[in-house]
Amino acid sequence: MTKSRQLAAIMFTDIVGYTALMGRDTSKALELIEVNKAIQKPLIEKHHGQWLKEMGDGALARFPSALDALQCAIEIQKRAKSELDGQLRIGIHLGDITIDQNEIYGDGVNIASRLEQLADPGGIYVSDGIIKSIRGQSSIPVKDLGEIRLKNVDYPLKIYAVVGPDFPPPNLQQAGSKRSPAKSRTWLTVLILVLLGLIIAGFWVFGNWGDNREMSTSPNDPLLIDKSIAVLPFADMSPEKDQEYLGDGLAEEIINVLTKIDGLKVIGRTSSFSFKDQNADLKDIGDKLGVSYILEGSVRKAEDQIRVTAQLINSIDGSHLWSTNYDNQLQDIFAIQDSIAQNLAKKFALTLDLSKSANPPTTSIAAYELFLKGREFHQIGLAGTDRAMYYLEEALILDPHFCDAAALLSFVYWQHILYELGDRKIFESKAKAMAERAIQADPESYQGYIALAWLQTALDFAWDSARDNYEKAIAQGMPIPYPSYSMFKSITTGSAYGAINDMKHLLINDPLSVDLLTRLSRNYLFTRQFDQVIANGEKTLQIMPNNTSVKRHMATSYLSLGRFDEAEKVYGELYEYNPRYSPHGYIGVLSAIGKVTRAREILDETKYQINPGKVAISYMYLEEPDSTFHYLEKALEEKDFYMILIRLDPHYDKIKHDARYLDLLDRMNFPDGDDTGVL
Repeated sequence: MTKSRQLAAIMFTDIVGYTALMGRDTSKALELIEVNKAIQKPLIEKHHGQWLKEMGDGALARFPSALDALQCAIEIQKRAKSELDGQLRIGIHLGDITIDQNEIYGDGVNIASRLEQLADPGGIYVSDGIIKSIRGQSSIPVKDLGEIRLKNVDYPLKIYAVVGPDFPPPNLQQAGSKRSPAKSRTWLTVLILVLLGLIIAGFWVFGNWGDNREMSTSPNDPLLIDKSIAVLPFADMSPEKDQEYLGDGLAEEIINVLTKIDGLKVIGRTSSFSFKDQNADLKDIGDKLGVSYILEGSVRKAEDQIRVTAQLINSIDGSHLWSTNYDNQLQDIFAIQDSIAQNLAKKFALTLDLSKSANPPTTSIAAYELFLKGREFHQIGLAGTDRAMYYLEEALILDPHFCDAAALLSFVYWQHILYELGDRKIFESKAKAMAERAIQADPESYQGYIALAWLQTALDFAWDSARDNYEKAIAQGMPIPYPSYSMFKSITTGSAYGAINDMKHLLINDPLSVDLLTRLSRNYLFTRQFDQVIANGEKTLQIMPNNTSVKRHMATSYLSLGRFDEAEKVYGELYEYNPRYSPHGYIGVLSAIGKVTRAREILDETKYQINPGKVAISYMYLEEPDSTFHYLEKALEEKDFYMILIRLDPHYDKIKHDARYLDLLDRMNFPDGDDTGVL
């Protein structure tokens, strides 16, 4: 299908505070998503609209008319008032859009998204185009909020808020803070601008690009002895509290830069960020993470200006050792994070070489902000996958040569294959194209090589090509050990003992990382250390109670140990959560306890929705070997991801001595390697 352009009413929605809720209570957040979809989808169809994308907590829809869109939004908000506690925001714009196959983009989409971000919880903000289109057709009450300037829009836009007893009063201060200067500048604003100008001029005259205040470092300074640090997420100090992603992104990039300093122990992102929004005592944080120093700070953005503060604190006695602040243009954010890292290196009397990161990852700050949002949703997991995909795709529209965004989007596309969220062929093609784009954009970055190497492993069974790309990634600075590389070595050698050691090593600097703890559980499973799977899983669930991967590993261990009651309970919960996720394990335990009829019902319910590898394992538990190997042949033909685990996953243990199984192993063409402890 060729690209087409048309005029349409675009509606954006999202749930206020969803990201923070996801961090506090995953189960509640996932429930809200389902309620949100149940409210919106039928109403969009009722008002002749088209549901285009679900993006985590939000949705994108288009309508043939402005009136249809507005009436739909009003009805949605009335439902959301009671079912979502009035926490839904909606933005609507009538404008030009471009449609390319199933994708939609253009100014019309961008403006609707910006209006949604401005809207009050429970409110609806619309553009002037919507109001002009419904004039004379409707008596819907609206309030004129004046003209504003939106990011990446070259002209001021007049906006309105829907008002009435069912809607919150418009936050005029919020909208007014973004008004066009021609409409809202007052003598006070002018005075403030003059003062800001004098301050900025002072920075330039006296060379204070970053204002550092620090204690001197003496030979006996503990900083020279105990060189360990955790970087907490930078607090969002913006008036609208909508820059959380920027504070998180800044802290994460500082962590990434600090890890390049030899001799400095740097706690990983996941562990440092686990204390977010908890107001925890810094001494407790230092004790739990095993560090003596903590970097904390804040970020505040207004239009194209950014203020960043950072301070280094001794977590043992709470003393402040160094602080700095920056008042700069947003485009200087890359230099700011490097400057902070460089100052910290000096405090620890260590060397930081930034020659390889001299160039910023992108020349488009707007693309970088979208990338940070995409990365934030990617780190949520399955629930954030669609929204991560949306933001990363938008970032690459603004900067097609943005290596980091392309590499991360490749992994997001891979997740769609792994979680069976769409057509495998479409997402496989997209994932490989993004990995190749990342490499072309920056051949000296290891990110693209890692993405391509993993796809060659999981989708192509191309062991030699994958190894070549991992070696290229190592040559470009990929840290060792690296999780996906450890997985590659387990697959190609048939042994996960090395991966266990790798994960333990990585957990030293990231002890609260759910991802690493989950991988450790999986590797214990692959080495048949079932008691360790359960013990490590219980530890992980204390951090993230709704970690479905860990629950599945534990359920498989219960099944292997003959603890059928526990296995049935956990597998049953997983089946209720997502029938396609792990039906083969559920079928296994039901068969073991004599509930064969129910096991066959589950297979009939899921057989045509899951990949052939899962179907094969289901038939194996139902003791139908011919059907088992029929689907394993199909899985090999389709290069099903489950086939790369055929030597590792204990689900295959029941057939490991069958000649047909051994023949499949030969045809997988695994490289020669040590499979001690697996078969």
